Amino acid sequence: TGIAYENGKPFFPLGVYATDINDTSIDNITDSPFNLMVYYRTLSKSELDHVYERSNGRVRVILPLRTFLSCSTNQTEIDKNYSTTVSRILERKDSPGLFGYYISDEPNICLAPMLRNVTLTIRELDPQHFSFACYDNFCCNDIKLSS
Repeated sequence: TGIAYENGKPFFPLGVYATDINDTSIDNITDSPFNLMVYYRTLSKSELDHVYERSNGRVRVILPLRTFLSCSTNQTEIDKNYSTTVSRILERKDSPGLFGYYISDEPNICLAPMLRNVTLTIRELDPQHFSFACYDNFCCNDIKLSS
């Protein structure tokens, strides 16, 4: 439905980009209006768990998964990226500190098919979590995406 729920109640996500993950930054976010953090390094399951525990369940993480995305046509590289992404999802999906996956930041047009593939992969492996992407100038003027 596109609506986040927590304990059966609608949950409004309000996130902040974190520049560091340590107890001080977790405490600062816990004491703010924010309930989500995005950090550009992929955190381990234990780090996700620590954010959740340190914030007394108030703050969760949107995890970057950019390893899947590549404009490469090298099938070996594509397979390796896919395998890494699947491993990251399976290793972290049960953490209470995980809110969802951040799959791309301002992607190039060549990534359109992979954005769809990574979204479908996340839905298959971890249907309990959201996936997000940030788009800016996704389409060039001379390229049109059909539905």
